Amino acid sequence: MTKQATTDFLAPEIIVHPAFKTWTVRLRAALSPQFAAIHPEINVQGRLDDLAKVVVRGHRTDQIVERITALIAPLAETDKVFCYTREEYEWLLAELTSDHRQLTMSLLLAVILVKDELLTPVEAAERSIWAASTWRNRCAEGVVFGAQKRGKQWLIPMYMIALMGLTNSVPEC
Repeated sequence: MTKQATTDFLAPEIIVHPAFKTWTVRLRAALSPQFAAIHPEINVQGRLDDLAKVVVRGHRTDQIVERITALIAPLAETDKVFCYTREEYEWLLAELTSDHRQLTMSLLLAVILVKDELLTPVEAAERSIWAASTWRNRCAEGVVFGAQKRGKQWLIPMYMIALMGLTNSVPEC
């Protein structure tokens, strides 16, 4: 099997994995302007760039582990929405030290950086356990990473519903 055929086969398998989905949701929120304003001491983009460099260049496993830890440990310490399970961590480590690590890193970056669907508080309420007024209040408080106010209307990234544990998409820690 050629390298291209292998990556064609693996890409869909990686993208649908629950741990992949969970990591992309967390990292999208961590890259939001709101998170950066609240936690300027954590340069998420810089740490993600460092991780991507060591993964793509094929550095030793200990260097990859060091970069993964530098990226995710401070996130988990800042807010419970960024906590992760041992299985999720082990999946990420296994993927980023595997023969197809470049594919996994490229997929992570592509999904993290793509624009997300924005929901109004009413639409977010329809997909979650919070009322529209709760969404508006949380947005105003700066708790909803990635939320934007356009005129009088708040717009909420769809990934925030899963990240905040308001659906069954993200496991409790």
